[in-house]
Amino acid sequence: MKFIRVLLLALFPVVCYSEEAKFPPVFYQTNVQDEAFEVLLKQESNFEMIDSESVGRPIGLLIVEKSRRKQTATAFSSGLISAVALGVLPVLDDREYAISYKLYAQGQEIVEFEYGVTATEFRNFWTIHKTINKAADAENAYRNQTISMFFDDLTKSKEANKLFEEYRYYFK
Repeated sequence: MKFIRVLLLALFPVVCYSEEAKFPPVFYQTNVQDEAFEVLLKQESNFEMIDSESVGRPIGLLIVEKSRRKQTATAFSSGLISAVALGVLPVLDDREYAISYKLYAQGQEIVEFEYGVTATEFRNFWTIHKTINKAADAENAYRNQTISMFFDDLTKSKEANKLFEEYRYYFK
């Protein structure tokens, strides 16, 4: 597992965004259930304030995490062969993981950034039901790494910068 984590970090290097640009405060919502992700998001945030309690803010950030098992012929055939071999052979389990960051202003989507990765895991036939809904450590590391990629892309986005300039014009 440590090899996968090191491989992911080598394939997806951490991107540093500009610390100078301060973005306006935002209201955010997410379906990510990890408190460490929220703490990391607030620490690395370049927004003046990022809060899930302030519903009336004109700018919103929606973070959606998607993880699903791919139903492929490879997974089906490996499961069938594993069943015939009484679980001695492993089952191939393909998973897609994606996280999207959507920036909204007054309910309209301004920009969306989506980052994803596909992974293949070998699992034991008899214990596969215990690990179906658990996120892998590599996915958690990748999710935390997307925060810096998001802020880098947001800094480069023309639409977002235009929105932030308009916000500063009216609210500062």
